[in-house]
Order: sequence, then structure tokens, then C-alpha cells
Amino acid sequence: MLPLVWEWWAWRSDAEDDVTRRARTWSGAWVLLVPASMTAYMFFCRTVFGDPMALLHRQERWRGGLSGPWSAFVRWWEAGPTAHGTHGSTVELIVALVSIAMLAVIIRRLRPSYSLYTVAAVLLALGSTLWSYSRLALTLFPFFMLIGIAWAEGRRFLPTVYAFVGGSLGALLMALFANWWWAG
Repeated sequence: MLPLVWEWWAWRSDAEDDVTRRARTWSGAWVLLVPASMTAYMFFCRTVFGDPMALLHRQERWRGGLSGPWSAFVRWWEAGPTAHGTHGSTVELIVALVSIAMLAVIIRRLRPSYSLYTVAAVLLALGSTLWSYSRLALTLFPFFMLIGIAWAEGRRFLPTVYAFVGGSLGALLMALFANWWWAG
């Protein structure tokens, strides 16, 4: 919600006259679609599963309860580092460290609303364990915006490395998954 409100406020503040500002103020009602859709989904979960918080409870069962963003790293250390697997996955650790490092670049280079969204999503995903962290982090579009910006500015080394490593890792994980191994 915070990034949407931020965008709406900045857009509303750009209005030149009172009539436009009032129109933009009332147009902010679309921001309410986010909590309305979440409420509808919670009602659906209550109807079907008997628990309006079923989504969170299922995640808690797999990834553990939420705590501070350091919890994932503590749990990784306690589980004992492995190449790839559940709580001690070094692959997931590398993805987490790279995404944390990229936060500074996102904050410096992209809009504040994109920064808020990415920081909140990364901190939330790190609040329990690194198990499947890459699955959560790789959906964050500002990371891909940085790759596009680097390419557009002629800095093609990192996007090329990302494409090679990402494609290779994707092929490996798909092969593992196709053979009934845990793929993340």
C-alpha cells in the first residue's frame, strides 16, 4: 500500500490548479482496490478453508514464523550450509546477498515508490528463512529495471553475466525439478 499511496500523493501534488487537485484527490479511491482485493481473498479463504489467514498460515508452516530480516541468515547458519536445499542453501544465500546489495542501487537510481516496494518485499522475505528466497526475490521488477538501465547505458557486462548465470541456473533447477528433486 505504501508505494501506491506515495505514487498517488506525488501525482496529486503535481496538479497546477485547485480543480485538478480535487479531481486527483478523489481519483485516489483506486488505491483502496488493494485492501479490498485482499479482504475478498481472505473471505474466500475463510469460506473454502475455514481460515481467513490460510495463506499466511501455510507460508508459516513451510518457512517459519516472521521475525527480523536477520532471521534468515541465522537460520542458514544454524541449519549448516549446503549447496542447495532447504534452510541452509548457499544458492539462496547468494541470491539474498546480491538482492540486498542491489537495494542501495535501487534506492539511488529508481523512484521512491519502487524503492519502498523492493525494500519491504526483501525484508519481508528475509523475515524467516532463506528457503525459496529466490522464488520470492526474482519476482521483484525493480531488479530487472536495473538490468535494463545498465544495458541502455552501454554497461552490458553485468546484464550478460546475469543472463548466462540465470539461464544456466534455471536449466539446472529445471532438470532437478523434472527428475523429482527439490528445486527451490
